[in-house]
Parts: sequence; structure tokens; C-alpha cells
Amino acid sequence: MYLDSPMRKYITIFRSWEVWHVCFSMTSLMINRFTSVWLRANTRPQLVNSCRWQNPFRNESVRPLASQVLTCHLMSGPPWTSYFVKYNTIKDDQRGRSSFNWMVNGRNYRILRTGCWPYIKYHCTQGVPEDLSVEDAFFRVIKIINLGIPCLAYGLAATLLIRHTETVTTPHGPVNIYFLYKENKGAMY
Repeated sequence: MYLDSPMRKYITIFRSWEVWHVCFSMTSLMINRFTSVWLRANTRPQLVNSCRWQNPFRNESVRPLASQVLTCHLMSGPPWTSYFVKYNTIKDDQRGRSSFNWMVNGRNYRILRTGCWPYIKYHCTQGVPEDLSVEDAFFRVIKIINLGIPCLAYGLAATLLIRHTETVTTPHGPVNIYFLYKENKGAMY
């Protein structure tokens, strides 16, 4: 079958792309095999994590959980509070939760939580337990739709606006929490 000139050009381009794709795949396969063999031969198990700088004053494996910091801060029984905690000082065991109930000493708190790098923001209000699953899903969808950009902007702005710091003592050591202004501990609002 005779092919006209434009069709021949497309077939030639396709075949050259096919050859390039095969060559690229073979090259990447060889590189992956070489690096895996080299890594197995040239790494010692005790040196795998040695490239990361270790803080001699803080054991990274015993960072307190975010839930522990939340519970320890609410132990004093404030009717409401709003604070930030840095991501790098805790292990985030409440990731993905935006609106939920939290019981401390028989008191229920409604927690609004958002990740706003480099902090996690908590807003806690004392009240009766409610089903917050719909609100939690709604806040999660909004964060996904806006790609977290407002949360990032809020966190970066908070680094400039934070004016007060307190220390919360947890079972794994002290953790600093940050406030936009000093809260009156007995205030209802």
C-alpha cells in the first residue's frame, strides 16, 4: 500500500518516539539496578540514618503526640482557648481531623483544628458533645478544593502575629504553644 508523504512523516515520528522510549526505559532500568546493587554493597545498616543531623538535646523518638499536648493544655479547664503548636515539636496523631469532640476530666471540648505550616492551629470551646462528622467532612473538602493555600498563608502570617508563648508539660517533656495574644484564663469569651 502506498502512503502519502504526510502519513510517512507521522509513522517515522512514531517509530522514532518508540525507539527513544525503549532506550529510555532500558537506561532507567540499568541505572536502578546499578544503584540498588551499589547501595546493598556499600551501605552499613547502622549508617543508614547517619546523614540526618541529630539534635543531641532532644530525642526525636519521644516527641509528644499532638493529642497529649491538647489534653495537657486543657487539663487546667479553660472554657475556651485558641493556640498554635509547631509541627516539628510533636508527632501529629490527629492528621486529617478538622472538627471533633475531645473529653478531658469529664468536660467535652469542641475542637476546630487545621494545619497551617509551620504550625497546627487549635481552637477549643467547652460544650456538650455533638456529632461533628458532617462538619469535619465539609472542612476537609474545603481544604482540598482550595489546595491548602489559605492554611499556608495563615501559618506564615501567624509567625509574624504571635505575641505570647506558654509551656505545656507532657509525659514526654515540655512543649511550647503559641498564642496571638495572652488569654485571660477565666474568661468565657
